[in-house]
Amino acid sequence: DSRHTDIPAAMRLAERTAPIAPAYYVSGNHEARLEQYPFIREKLMSYGIRVLEDSKTVITRREDAITLIGLRDPRFYGLEGGERSEGRHTKSGHLYISRMEALMRGEEGFTVIAAHRPEFLPEYSMAGADLAFTGHSHGGQFSIPFTDIGVFVPNQGLFPKYAAGMKEERGTVEIISRGLGNSAFPFRLFNRPEIVVVTLKKG
Repeated sequence: DSRHTDIPAAMRLAERTAPIAPAYYVSGNHEARLEQYPFIREKLMSYGIRVLEDSKTVITRREDAITLIGLRDPRFYGLEGGERSEGRHTKSGHLYISRMEALMRGEEGFTVIAAHRPEFLPEYSMAGADLAFTGHSHGGQFSIPFTDIGVFVPNQGLFPKYAAGMKEERGTVEIISRGLGNSAFPFRLFNRPEIVVVTLKKG
């Protein structure tokens, strides 16, 4: 949360997570507002965490391979262009989509997109991604009990389509994490913080 940072706690989590398995990181909108982001980025890299900023890498296991594409948050483009809006129909949204499409071009194997924004699922699907890991929505902050229906998400409004859980569009599966932290409003209701574990099985 760029308004109430606890960077030492975040760095402790990153430092203790990195030795468990290969770790990858993508930025969100709060990082774009933080003057400390260059420090955070360097610290993560010092722990051996791969920071993916409009870039990709290939993860292999025996004869199998996964292409992992990491996207910077659109707010980085909005700030650089002097534009505050973050929606898909803005200049920053179009630049975000075009860079994602360029990274996806020519990919034919199993492809995973790691990105902050769940509301771009139609664009991830159109580009041909198999799986997308996203966040941003904090589960809607307040949730309807026993559902993935959130009350409000920035850039999506009331009762948003992409608040939490698993969504699917034209063969692309998206996993939306509720995340560990809060946003500007520091309370959750029927919406526990979470770390998501996904098991990929060869079909």
